[in-house]
Amino acid sequence: ENDYEMITVNRSITLDVWKTKIDAKHNYWSYNETLAVGSRIRDRFDDPQLLEVQYLPLHMNNLTVLDGKCPPGWTLLIDTCYMYVGAPMSFREARDFCRSDNASLPFIHGDSTPLWLFLEQQSRYLRSTEKVWVQDPNFIDRCTSFIY
Repeated sequence: ENDYEMITVNRSITLDVWKTKIDAKHNYWSYNETLAVGSRIRDRFDDPQLLEVQYLPLHMNNLTVLDGKCPPGWTLLIDTCYMYVGAPMSFREARDFCRSDNASLPFIHGDSTPLWLFLEQQSRYLRSTEKVWVQDPNFIDRCTSFIY
């Protein structure tokens, strides 16, 4: 139990991939004042060993996090809602993470262009081309990656 909505990890004991700043600029905090939002985050400004959270500029409303029929933070592609989680995970960890949110890794069948475009849009926050875990109908529950 804690008083914060977001707490970062100790950057001195983590992998290098976790030492980057956390991009929370797309979060909607329900408050439109820097002091109010900053006080809800425990990060490097509270403890120099924690990662920094970047949360400015603030969103004035939550319309930017809503996408039609999808829940906040999800993006509608054709008839399916997607969420990109840019965290290092094994295939099983990623699959279990999705299942814990009543979701699944994306299935690749037919034209993968919409998924590729969605991932390209996410890549503006990444440093290099990434591989993402997917499911292939021919290899259910087996380790399959999509390289974009």
